[in-house]
Amino acid sequence: MNAARRSLRAAGLALLLGCAASHDVMKPAPAPSDDPVADRATVYFLLPSNSLHGTRFQVWDRTEFLGLGLPASYFIARCTPGNHLFVITAENKVAVEADLEAGKRYYVLLGPTRGFVRARADATAVTRGSDAWDKVEAIQKGLTYYEPDEVAVSNWQTSHRADAAEHAAWFATAPDREKYLEHLAASDGR
Repeated sequence: MNAARRSLRAAGLALLLGCAASHDVMKPAPAPSDDPVADRATVYFLLPSNSLHGTRFQVWDRTEFLGLGLPASYFIARCTPGNHLFVITAENKVAVEADLEAGKRYYVLLGPTRGFVRARADATAVTRGSDAWDKVEAIQKGLTYYEPDEVAVSNWQTSHRADAAEHAAWFATAPDREKYLEHLAASDGR
């Protein structure tokens, strides 16, 4: 019985430390201009839910760590034009395959679903004609902007890159990957 209690305490401590680490990686900041950047695509990762109980959503561009999705917040990634695979992990993994065009803005809505131990990640690519197309900018205005701390992001990336590579490889080869994959076309940019 004591071993079971120690295991539960250790799991609880790990969850608490994970919450604290989130704020070391992401810092609140003044929202940047929504003006497009001529040689980059800007991808907005929005997490409108504030009921995640400490769960953080890791967001990767294959093996490049972009940031953490935190409750009731958003962050942006300035990406080179072309093909990208954004992998979002929590208790599970989902992804967005994107073909990005320079000078355009793209949106990905993140959300929680019930998991076994903690929230599971859900990602919705905001595409032309989708339900969220006309709502996403209003959703963004109600969220707090966070930006990644460069040193903390670098450390996180070093610590978790092997896991990210494994997830990216899974999305490249798994026969059932389409069940967990969304798509953004170049024409979905604004």
